[in-house]
Amino acid sequence: MKSELIEVPISENEKVSGILSIPDAGQMDTGVILAHGAGSDMSHPMLTFLAEGLADAGYVTLRFNFAYREKGKKSPDRQDYYTVHGMADIEHSPSIRIIGRSI
Repeated sequence: MKSELIEVPISENEKVSGILSIPDAGQMDTGVILAHGAGSDMSHPMLTFLAEGLADAGYVTLRFNFAYREKGKKSPDRQDYYTVHGMADIEHSPSIRIIGRSI
């Protein structure tokens, strides 16, 4: 498995940080997007553990920071909820699943 820091576009003008974990082999056509909870970020130990476990099991995994975290805020704003709703449209793909914590 390898992990790389990437930028994830969330609008035409804005990107957030992400970590893409790519398995050595396995379900390369299936991906999981992991969203952190309101009190943490993409480096939360539980998300890191889950991302690494999924990648070891063969699933491409993306962790990302919501925009409020990138801006140094402690709580989400309306844009972050729109980001989640936009990702829900992605989840209708048979090969992508979204997992999130408390937000």
